[in-house]
Amino acid sequence: MEIGTAVVPSWRIAFRLAWVGILNRRGRSALTAAATAILVSFLMSILVSQSLLGIALESGDLHVRAVLDRAGLGATDPETAERERERKYWILFVSSLLAAVGIADTMLLGVTDRYREIGTLKCLGAHERFVLRMFLAEGLLVGLAGGAVGTAAGAALGVLQFVLRFEAGLLPSSVVFVTAARYAPVAFGFGAALTVLAAVYPARYGSRLSPVVALRADL
Repeated sequence: MEIGTAVVPSWRIAFRLAWVGILNRRGRSALTAAATAILVSFLMSILVSQSLLGIALESGDLHVRAVLDRAGLGATDPETAERERERKYWILFVSSLLAAVGIADTMLLGVTDRYREIGTLKCLGAHERFVLRMFLAEGLLVGLAGGAVGTAAGAALGVLQFVLRFEAGLLPSSVVFVTAARYAPVAFGFGAALTVLAAVYPARYGSRLSPVVALRADL
């Protein structure tokens, strides 16, 4: 598609160049993916462990009730439980902001490393919209990788927290699996969305660079 005299290549080409950029900067990309994975893992572990605890509290099984009573949760005050959940989600919110700032900073450094590449693309006729697409695609790919690792790790961590706090086999394995599967898309999507949002400013900055200024950059 053409806009004026500038060409805006397809998303497919943008993703291809984004993938090349990730491979050329494996260390920085791995750092961003790791930050995303840690945050997603934290979210997933909260969702899974809290959900399993809620299922156990609602269970009418005598053995489950006895285990909860021994742990001091047989008569948990709903307001206390709600405050605990709110505290964890507040920590998650603050952590998300810090992670987003860190990811944006890392991706902005990636933009400065690619001044000449951006200048060359623009001199070849690439519209700034394509450069924007390329960096957003890079953020999405890194987010998908970090989200996948974090979701798997968080599910395992959430189940482990529940098992260590109570006992293995307290709930049927099918219940545990269904609970983890229910929250997996939420955590995975959260990781991808976080990196894309964090990539917006670096992407806009890179897309607005003047070709002359970018090619003159001495990096």
